[in-house]
Amino acid sequence: TTRASNRFDRVVGYPDWIEWLRHLRAVETGVISIPSLRPGQSIEIGLELQPRHRGIAVFEYFGIARSDPLGLWRAIRDIPAEEVLVVLPQFYPVCWPIFHGKRHHQQGGISQASHVGDSEEFRALRDYRPGDPLRAIHWRSWARTGHPVVKEHQEEYFARHALVLDTAGVKGDDELFETSLSVAASFAVAQPGADTLLDLLFVATASSPLTSGHLPTGGAVKTVTIGRGLGSAETLLRILAGVKPSTPETFDQLARTVTAHANAISSAILVLQCWYEPRARLVAVLKGFNLGVRVYVPRADADGAVTDSATPADSPAFPPEGRWVAPTRIRETLVST
Repeated sequence: TTRASNRFDRVVGYPDWIEWLRHLRAVETGVISIPSLRPGQSIEIGLELQPRHRGIAVFEYFGIARSDPLGLWRAIRDIPAEEVLVVLPQFYPVCWPIFHGKRHHQQGGISQASHVGDSEEFRALRDYRPGDPLRAIHWRSWARTGHPVVKEHQEEYFARHALVLDTAGVKGDDELFETSLSVAASFAVAQPGADTLLDLLFVATASSPLTSGHLPTGGAVKTVTIGRGLGSAETLLRILAGVKPSTPETFDQLARTVTAHANAISSAILVLQCWYEPRARLVAVLKGFNLGVRVYVPRADADGAVTDSATPADSPAFPPEGRWVAPTRIRETLVST
C-alpha cells in the first residue's frame, strides 16, 4: 500500500484509496497521443495493456480527450466499446502423479464429440429385451427378421481424474489463495492423457464474472469436464481466472459432491486452503474408495519457506500424499511431484 508523506493524506487516506482502485483493475492501460488528422482521415493505433493479476477485465468504453489551446483543460468524450479480456492465472510445468487407481465404467459412455448421450461405438445386434430404449431398435433388422432387434454399444471404461479446488473461507486478495489457483491451473494444463477425462469441481459464487444463472447465497458446486472432445485446458483456465472465494460453510457442499462423484473417478487431486479436520476427513473418505489421492495446501512460514514435515499444532497429521506449497516455491513443488 502506498502511504503519503504528508499528514493530511495519511489521515484522509486518499492515496490508499487510489491504490485500492488500481488493485481492482486486472490490467493497466496508458495514455496514447493521437496525431492531428484531416477530415475523413483514419488511423490505427495500438494500445498496450499490462496485466496486473488474474481476473476478468470488462471494458465499457474508452475516452478521447482534447486539450484547450493553453493546455489547462481537457474535454473528454466516452465512446462505447464493450469488450472482455480474460487474464489467465499463472501456471507452471507439473509432473502428473503416478496413481494406481483403476479405470471406471462410465455410465452411458462418453463419445469423441461434444454432446451428451450413450456411447456411439457399435458392438453388435441382439434381440430386444424389455426395458431397452426405442431409439436402440434397428428397424431394418426388425423388418428382415420379423422380431424386434436392437443395437448394442460398447461399454466404456477409462481413467477419470478429479481436480478439486477448495475456495471456502479465504480472502480474495490473499497470496495463498492465488497460490492455490496457480496449482489448480497447472494441473488443468498438464492433462494426464488424451484418452482420459479431467473434472474440475469448485464452488461458483455469484460474484464471479463468468458465472451464469442464479446461485444461492454462498455459492453452488460446479463440475466442468474436459478431455475426449468435451473441452480443452483453455476452458478450465478461463473459469479459474474468474474464481472467487466462497463462504466457509460451502466446503461441506463441496465435500458431499466430491464424495458422490468418487465412484466415477480413478484419482483425485485436492487443492485445499488449509489442513483441518473437515479436509482430513474428505481425504480419508476418498482413500477409502481406493482412489489415488494427492493433496496440496498453500502455506508460508515467517521466512516464506515451507517444509513438508511442518504441521499446525491443532491440525490432524499431514498425510504422506500431501504437499505444502509456498508462494515462492510453486514451480519446485510441482516439478518434484
